[in-house]
Amino acid sequence: RSSDLPLSLFESWNTPIEPFKIFNHIYYVGTENLSSVLFDTGDGLVLIDSGIAQSAPQIKANIEKLGFKITDVKYLLNSHARLDQAGGFAQLKQWSGAKLIASAANAEMLANGATSDFALGNQLLFPVVKADIIIKDGEQIKLGRQTFTAHATPGHLPGATSWTTDVKYHFKNYKVIYADSLFTGGYYLLN
Repeated sequence: RSSDLPLSLFESWNTPIEPFKIFNHIYYVGTENLSSVLFDTGDGLVLIDSGIAQSAPQIKANIEKLGFKITDVKYLLNSHARLDQAGGFAQLKQWSGAKLIASAANAEMLANGATSDFALGNQLLFPVVKADIIIKDGEQIKLGRQTFTAHATPGHLPGATSWTTDVKYHFKNYKVIYADSLFTGGYYLLN
């Protein structure tokens, strides 16, 4: 059950790894088991998810290993507002000056550091951070050559959001999907 997960589990997922290229202009900058994906839009960077609070220095270091600066990050996109996906946002936002984008339900959890988690209560708190832009299902954020579309995918959390964008490679368009967790054991999904 998710409510029985200890903080030490998430900390064990924070093992550093080297950043790597996923696809054209897309890079993995997270930890061994906490995803954080970086997009180079040509006019700045977009980062999806931030791991736990202790992941922020590793993510920053990985961005720099790729030859970018943390201040090149213009948008931080959130999939869901739990410790393992949102814990590093406060520090990354401070370092980068980027705008944090989240759904309304995620923004509420980000603002209270997860004290209102419907399943975990206040068991796995993270540093409080304010969303700058509240996004709804189907709305888009554009930067450079990339347009990111938010898709409400509630299941893991009420505000869970998946993101899509198109990437050109060798004159072809490819759909890139950053899918949020849909299911957690013990949750009952309706409709």
